[in-house]
Amino acid sequence: MDIEPPDTLFGLYHGTPLPERPWAYGTCCHDDRISIYQRPILDACQTEDEVVATIGETVIHEVGHYFGLSEEELEAIRRAILAAPDPSARGRPGEGAPKVLPAFRGAAVEGEES
Repeated sequence: MDIEPPDTLFGLYHGTPLPERPWAYGTCCHDDRISIYQRPILDACQTEDEVVATIGETVIHEVGHYFGLSEEELEAIRRAILAAPDPSARGRPGEGAPKVLPAFRGAAVEGEES
């Protein structure tokens, strides 16, 4: 894995992506996991909110690898989200953008019961 400065590694998916698994792969006893690297995240972030957002983005990115998405596909998705004309285009159709930070702190997200 080549990571060139100024990029850094915030997380890593360990396992076999779903599309690469043979039919008889099974559902038991496999060690798929996502590692999140605390020090690089803390070094890159200035505030607690940035840390929380970076962890969320990293987990979503690594889950994308679990589903077989490449770095290029994940970057295209990220660019499309950032280029969306308004926040409602980032959420579910007809709703505003999801509120990520409260969900990571264990609080109820708007519209959900706690």
